[in-house]
Amino acid sequence: MNTHDGKHGMSPLSTGLGLAIAVALGASLGILFAPKKGSETQKDISEKASLLAKKFKKSRGEVQESVKNIFGEVTKELEESYLEVHGNILASLDNIKDEADLTQKKYNEIVQNAVDDLSKDKEWAEKSIKGLIKDLQKEWK
Repeated sequence: MNTHDGKHGMSPLSTGLGLAIAVALGASLGILFAPKKGSETQKDISEKASLLAKKFKKSRGEVQESVKNIFGEVTKELEESYLEVHGNILASLDNIKDEADLTQKKYNEIVQNAVDDLSKDKEWAEKSIKGLIKDLQKEWK
């Protein structure tokens, strides 16, 4: 009996959000295997988790609104791409060992690189790519 009828299964957006979070948290696991004292590792994980939580606070409606503003429409593929680029940004942020190294300039570079990597296989208009970068760079706080 197939229980996945589309009504009770995970939505594509939920899957995409799960992927973005999994990418970010997966990158955090590297901290666990670093040769540090337990207290240092625990502190690193706590700081990284706080940073990741602050950087990804969008509801589905907000994601869809951002996607519509950037691309002019909302599709499953565009929502998943938006979430994927967020996950890639979070993973890159997680790789920064010293929070003092995370400047707005560095954050903007991370956003640019994440969007460049994702968009190279997409047929997005230059205007949409620039809009995505601008949207993501606004999240710097």
